[in-house]
Amino acid sequence: MQSDADHEITPQSAPTVAKRVLALLAIVDKAHNQNAGNLYAWVAAHKICNFFSADEEKFFSDAEPSQQDIVTYSWRAEALVPLLWGLGMLEKLPPLNSAISWDKINGLDDIVSDPERFVQTAQLREKEVLDEAEANLYQQHWRVRDAQLFGKPMPEELDPGIVFERRYGASWMVGWGNDWDNVPTDT
Repeated sequence: MQSDADHEITPQSAPTVAKRVLALLAIVDKAHNQNAGNLYAWVAAHKICNFFSADEEKFFSDAEPSQQDIVTYSWRAEALVPLLWGLGMLEKLPPLNSAISWDKINGLDDIVSDPERFVQTAQLREKEVLDEAEANLYQQHWRVRDAQLFGKPMPEELDPGIVFERRYGASWMVGWGNDWDNVPTDT
C-alpha cells in the first residue's frame, strides 16, 4: 500500500473533483463521437477546456486523433466512476467487471445542462470513506497485477481495464499525483 510518508496527501476539493468530472465527460464524449459539434459548443459555452489536463487538451483539439488515443480516452469513462461516486451521484461503486451504465448516474442531465451550478454545489463523501474506497481499489489492482505477473487466472469479478481506470480516478481524488496526467498507480 502507498505510504503517506512518501507523498504529502492532499485530497482534491469538491469543486476540483466536479471540474474533473466535466472535463472527463467532454473527453469521453469526444472519444465516442468524433464529429459532435454540440460537444464543442457545450465545452466553449461553459469553458470546460479550462478544466482539461495538458494531455486532454491536445486530444480534444486534435481533429484526427489516433485510434490509440481514442481507445485510451474512451476508457476514461471508468476513471470517472469513482469521481461520480465520491460526489454522491452513484449510490455505490459498480462491480469491477462491469462497465458503467450511464443511466445509473443520478443527475447526469443536470450536470450537462448547468455545469456551473454542479461545480458550486458539489460535495464529497467523507474523507475516510473515499480513502477506504481507494485502498480497496489498490488491493483489487494488486490482485489483477498478481494474476498478470504470475500467469494466474484473472479473478472473474475483476476486469483489468476497469480496475486500473477506477483506481486511477480514486487515487487522484484522494490526493495521489501532482496532476491528472501523472497519477501513480504502482502496486
